[in-house]
Amino acid sequence: MSLCQPNSKFSCGACCGFLNLDLNSHELKKILKERTTKFQSQVNFSNKSTVFEYRQTREKEESKIIKRDPTIYVCPFLGYIDQQENKIGCMIHPSITGDPLSQNFSFYGASICQGYDCKNKQNHTSKYWIQILSKMNLNSIDYSKIAG
Repeated sequence: MSLCQPNSKFSCGACCGFLNLDLNSHELKKILKERTTKFQSQVNFSNKSTVFEYRQTREKEESKIIKRDPTIYVCPFLGYIDQQENKIGCMIHPSITGDPLSQNFSFYGASICQGYDCKNKQNHTSKYWIQILSKMNLNSIDYSKIAG
C-alpha cells in the first residue's frame, strides 16, 4: 500500500517539492487551484507546445515565491486531480494523459518522476499510517506535511 494516493479524500504531493514554497496551507491551496485551473484552460496535449508554455509561465510566476531551500525544484505540474479538489497529484502523469512519457515535460523527466521513491511511499508501516490518518479530517496539503 502506498502513502501517495491512499484514498479518495486526500493524497500526497511532497515529492513534487511544493512544500518547499514558503507559504502557509491557505496559500498553498491557492497555488494548487491556480495551477489546476490554468493547466486545464491552457494545455492541449495535441499541441505539445502548450505544455511547455504552461511550465515556463508557472515557473516564472512562482519564481517570486521564497523557497525554504533554493536547491529544491518545485514542479508546476502538481495540481488537483479530482473534481472535488481533494486529491493532488501529477497533472501530466501517464494515468491521466495516457502517454507513458508525458512526464518528460517536467524538469526531471519521466524516468526520474516514475522511479522516485520517497522513504515513506512503500514503508512497511504505511498501511497503519493510512488507517490512522484516514480517520482524521485532513486535506491533501496537511496530509502531505505528515506523510511526506
